Amino acid sequence: MRGRAFGIRSSLHLLMLIVLVTLPAAADQPRLEAGAAPPNFQASPIGGGDVIRLSELQGKVVLLSFWASWCAPCRFEMPLFQSLYERLHDKGFEVVAIATMDDRDKALGFHRQHDFSYHVLFDEGDAVAKAFGITGPPQTFLIGRDGRLILIPDPTTGQARVAVYNPMIWKHPATVDFLEAVLSRK
Repeated sequence: MRGRAFGIRSSLHLLMLIVLVTLPAAADQPRLEAGAAPPNFQASPIGGGDVIRLSELQGKVVLLSFWASWCAPCRFEMPLFQSLYERLHDKGFEVVAIATMDDRDKALGFHRQHDFSYHVLFDEGDAVAKAFGITGPPQTFLIGRDGRLILIPDPTTGQARVAVYNPMIWKHPATVDFLEAVLSRK
């Protein structure tokens, strides 16, 4: 019995050591806070074309989403982004969806299936995701006309975050009202 307890305790210690060694150090992760400028990046449209740079969208309100074709919540929210884009684009609203941690052909297939009219980019080598500290999709940010990150309120929890993981908020009327209020600021 005593040997078994020692074995379990040793196994737990070994597991904790593996987790600690494989986790990135906090200093290695970008610190993205409300009011901060997000990392500028460039990426190519998933179907080909000219490179898009975040800096080119200055003066617009940008919903920046990291997604993957294998991610069920991403597959749910991408059409919701299309609805928001169609409703708010004329007011200066842009959607930039970056496929990351994904196979280009699979992501392109999902994009073609839905024919999204907003910017759908591919993160070659996951460089953009790394710059934003993305550990997995979905993660969505909102960037104001001034090029600074904005806290996004989650009407389902009452919390506001710089990065949102809950795809349900994008169909909530309070989120649409919030986006319209952000767009009305000059």
